[in-house]
Amino acid sequence: MIGVANAGYQAIAPDLRGNGVSDPHPQLDKASLNDFVNDTLSILVFFNIEKAFLVGKDFGSWPVYLFCLIHPTRVCGVRSLGVPFFPPDPQRYKDLPEGFYIFRWKEPGRAEADFGRNIYILFSRSEIPIADKGKEIMDLVDSTTSPCDAMGEKDFFLKFPGIEDYVRSEKMKKYVPDLKVKFLSNGTHFMQEQFPEHLSTPSLMNKSELVSTQSNEHV
Repeated sequence: MIGVANAGYQAIAPDLRGNGVSDPHPQLDKASLNDFVNDTLSILVFFNIEKAFLVGKDFGSWPVYLFCLIHPTRVCGVRSLGVPFFPPDPQRYKDLPEGFYIFRWKEPGRAEADFGRNIYILFSRSEIPIADKGKEIMDLVDSTTSPCDAMGEKDFFLKFPGIEDYVRSEKMKKYVPDLKVKFLSNGTHFMQEQFPEHLSTPSLMNKSELVSTQSNEHV
């Protein structure tokens, strides 16, 4: 955000629904990614922004991808950190064990309890967070470990079934033909905090590293 703003761009970082100072969805059982898409469009309309360059990290990449598909004329570029685009597949992680963190956090209250502890250290590891039977996800955290001692190539997400082959091969170009992928050799899941100088302007606007090669004025 600071790098983008210092380069003269209007930088907007909204709190997604239920995060920060934003209110949660009034009917949680009806919440979906479309809510974030609609919220993003409302922000552009409010600020009278015709087109924007969108940046998504992890979960935030999916609203960005969906926004591009639904409102392509409002987007002039995209940057995703850590999560490549791939078609939805409800069975993608079916072979992972019960202790897989996404499975655990579908249980009411478990994610809230875990997020009260140091989630940054958990996601700075190079292994997929999978708890042993009878253990909690956050038991995997070593409180003596710095969340920034190593963060791209060491992202645990690459170890999700099929992801590394998908990212390193040309398969993504079936959906994003002009995509360029850049790896940070020591980057983990929080690469944007490890190496902000590599992920902000001017590198953010480097045409060789973008899904879209068009220029923009809003990020």
